[in-house]
Amino acid sequence: MYTQWLLCKVAEEAAEVGQRAMKAQQFGVEEVQEGQGKDNLERLRLKVNDLILTYDILLDYLGHNIEEFGPTKEELVIRYEKVHEFLQLSKSLNMVTGDFE
Repeated sequence: MYTQWLLCKVAEEAAEVGQRAMKAQQFGVEEVQEGQGKDNLERLRLKVNDLILTYDILLDYLGHNIEEFGPTKEELVIRYEKVHEFLQLSKSLNMVTGDFE
């Protein structure tokens, strides 16, 4: 019963990560919104942590742990390569300029 609710919470946190990343893209990572004491990069970090912790709660409820279901070194390398591949495509379409290494 709680599985569906926890999945909803993971999806909610993931959406909030996306929203915070878009705010950082739109206004810059160092921008501090009026009335907020944290810049957009810190606020993004906090939202990513909320997502990871909610995912960890789901895994715990299902009898698993984050070490078991977290990314392996191989998966990290594959993801880095895929992101780099998409960056090259974006650059070839003149959507991104400059160097990224």
